[in-house]
Amino acid sequence: MAAKCCSFRAVDDNGEDRYAQGADGPSRTVPERRDRTRPEQRPAERVLLDGSGAYRRDLDGVWRYTADGTAVPGAVDVVLGDLYDPATTEDPNGRPVRVVPRAWILRRPGHPLLWVLDHAEPGVRRAPVLVPVEAWEERVAQPVGLLAPELHPSQLLGIDDVAALLDVTASTVRAYLTRNQLPPPVAKVGGSPVWSRPVVERWASGRRTRRRVRPDP
Repeated sequence: MAAKCCSFRAVDDNGEDRYAQGADGPSRTVPERRDRTRPEQRPAERVLLDGSGAYRRDLDGVWRYTADGTAVPGAVDVVLGDLYDPATTEDPNGRPVRVVPRAWILRRPGHPLLWVLDHAEPGVRRAPVLVPVEAWEERVAQPVGLLAPELHPSQLLGIDDVAALLDVTASTVRAYLTRNQLPPPVAKVGGSPVWSRPVVERWASGRRTRRRVRPDP
């Protein structure tokens, strides 16, 4: 992936969280997929959010900007198998299982491996989780986020870049962020928030429009 977004969420038609979907996790080499041919974007049973909600995968399998519904240029699915490829072994009963390290599973909304904890042994906190192979295979092709050219590291904007784009100071951008007046960062790089340029530009355009249509007191 070009950048790891802060969280992915699966939501139903009422906006309620389903099992969290995300790419947060320990930094590691993304395993090579056995079949490098990426399948076509498939219709979904639920809406999927990425980039702290800046992007939305609709029920037709199209990634759109949440702010205005415009399709995200060049966006394709990231599936669970793109991010994780745990080792295969047999459990004590001789059944094939995938061995998912606990370090991969972050207990936070938006993580793509939270469902794995359903297979964890009760009372065991540090041992790897043994996931039946059939349960893993049911989810390995499930979309958990997006890849898009604007999420390449060279295209992401830090606080100073956002300040220059908006023609304000960096401290003003930090104040916007603290007051939730700025879209949440689509990712964090080295612990610092970053945004994609189109997300910031759409927010700024909407902000200018709201100011123009504000009624006189």
